[in-house]
Amino acid sequence: MEMTYKWDTMKEKAILIAVGNCEYFCEKAAPWAMVEAVQERKIGGKNHKSGWRMRSLEMRRKVIQIIERWDVRRVKALIDLFPGIVPQRFIGRAPVCFIADNENSDWMIEFSD
Repeated sequence: MEMTYKWDTMKEKAILIAVGNCEYFCEKAAPWAMVEAVQERKIGGKNHKSGWRMRSLEMRRKVIQIIERWDVRRVKALIDLFPGIVPQRFIGRAPVCFIADNENSDWMIEFSD
């Protein structure tokens, strides 16, 4: 059985998980976002210690920004961080990415059993 998802829809689901589930966010997404944001020097400036004290709301905003700018090459990382965006049976499977033949030329992600 095959399932096809729009890349933008997968990112939206991940953002909903990150923003809506504080416990999940604090355990998984927040540390990842902080590391990436510090590496990119998006927070903390020259004194990175101030970045580690950011409030949860600011961290969520950074997570959303990072996810929104990811392109389809990050599909595996997105699924690893937010496994709830696809059915369990597709986790660990290699997705096939392609551009849809539609007006918007959307990126599509396809999984097969």
